[in-house]
Amino acid sequence: MTRFASRRPCLSATLAFAGWILGAAAVAGCTPAPTRTEEAAARAAVGDDEDAGPSIGEVAADPASFEDRELKLAGRLDNEGENYFTDLRVVLRDDEGALLHVWPWLPTSLPPAPPGATGKRPEVLSDYLGKKVELTAKIERRHLRSVGEAFVLVVEEAKVLDGADD
Repeated sequence: MTRFASRRPCLSATLAFAGWILGAAAVAGCTPAPTRTEEAAARAAVGDDEDAGPSIGEVAADPASFEDRELKLAGRLDNEGENYFTDLRVVLRDDEGALLHVWPWLPTSLPPAPPGATGKRPEVLSDYLGKKVELTAKIERRHLRSVGEAFVLVVEEAKVLDGADD
């Protein structure tokens, strides 16, 4: 990537003894190649959209580096709690098992529509649970009742991906 062109990666050095090489690389003035998380954070900082952006696993590994940045993440939206109404713990999970807590952005239920009402029913959270979704969200620190202080996805936009019913 061009934004990392000023760094001189020592790729052959990574194949040798790690402790000795790190010392030798520092003496030689080399810097290690950026990690995937560093690259994803750099792309997010400059708004580079050359790929799909960071994965759920990358964000979960270092959420502080993505704090207050708009992210677009896809995964399965699940409730980790025991009960939808009394123990709601919404998470976005990828196929490898990495997960991020999600701040519920829709109501869990609605009162019945008045008799004779027409039109589309407003969305509720259960319309998305158990489905593959794409969320546009920012990661923020918030207090979760069952977890305490944590990084959570604060959803700005959500859509169910086609063929997502499992």
